[in-house]
Amino acid sequence: MENYNMADWTINLNDTGPTPDPLDASPGDNVTFHNAMSGTTSISFSSPSPFSPPPRDAQTIVAGGDLGPFNCNSSGGTYEYTVPDTRAKGTRSGTIEV
Repeated sequence: MENYNMADWTINLNDTGPTPDPLDASPGDNVTFHNAMSGTTSISFSSPSPFSPPPRDAQTIVAGGDLGPFNCNSSGGTYEYTVPDTRAKGTRSGTIEV
């Protein structure tokens, strides 16, 4: 069994897209998503699939609020996710590499 140094990460969901992007995570890392968008009261967001608990349908993150932490239980891969941009009525994309 490998010994991993676990880390805690926060992905800020900003007006210009998520940061950091991409996030280089390792198995066992915890990831929290933070709503840092200006001019919004909440966003609807679905977490990508390398996490435990598994992703659910879109959840609301209030302005300044967090979703998570989620534990990265994947052994490797690239996982993309999208974040709604409520002002532009489009989406921004992010990537988590494990």
